[in-house]
Amino acid sequence: MRFCLNMGESDTCEVKRIKIGKKIYNRVDDYFDVNERCHDCGILNKKGNIHHMGCDMEMCPKCGKQLLICQMFGDCDFKDFVD
Repeated sequence: MRFCLNMGESDTCEVKRIKIGKKIYNRVDDYFDVNERCHDCGILNKKGNIHHMGCDMEMCPKCGKQLLICQMFGDCDFKDFVD
């Protein structure tokens, strides 16, 4: 798993897509906590912003579960983020 180098330093992640199995998905851009900024990766919590790679708030675009769960347990055959 990769982590963003910009975690905590920018309003959104620049990596917009993720590869799960053989399919490429757009990353989820509408799931946030209740704070102005994400408690884990520091993005500005607003629609259109994407959590940084490795953030525990990011949701899987395939199944809707927490992406870290998919990565750890292989539920969705997570491959990598796509630049």
